Amino acid sequence: MYLKIIKQCQDGDEQAKLDLINEFNPSIEKYTKKFYSDDIRSELIIKLLTVVNTIDITKFQSKSDIDLSKYLKKVIRNKYIDLVKKATKTDEIEFVYDFMENIGYEDNRFKKSEMKLEIEELLSYLTEKQRKIIIAKYIDDKSLKQISQEYNLSTQTISNTN
Repeated sequence: MYLKIIKQCQDGDEQAKLDLINEFNPSIEKYTKKFYSDDIRSELIIKLLTVVNTIDITKFQSKSDIDLSKYLKKVIRNKYIDLVKKATKTDEIEFVYDFMENIGYEDNRFKKSEMKLEIEELLSYLTEKQRKIIIAKYIDDKSLKQISQEYNLSTQTISNTN
């Protein structure tokens, strides 16, 4: 079934593309709801259609529809993970930049951009957990106890992180 739909999609059949999107809509909706943004829906659909247009269906001729379905669901899931990682990094950098503005850092734009790049670079050396803890402590002004409860870690671990 999927091989036929994919071949039709590759041949430019618009109805086949809609059928494929409808078939994988539960996975797309699952990740759209997790991300709390409708923008991700479009990104996931674009990724699905891009992969379908470039997939070598001869490699799946001996596979079952279940295998092909699992593969396409993994494509959707991996795209979701990439988008979450990108959004998380962007959000963390924006928090730091907003913090700089809130503490009265009012130098010229070039210096702000320069400082933002330096902070972004420094944060990039940290693990995701370390970045989140540092931001929670110094930007969100949370206590060690609040952070330890939020991340299910001991206060000693949190203390050692910052």
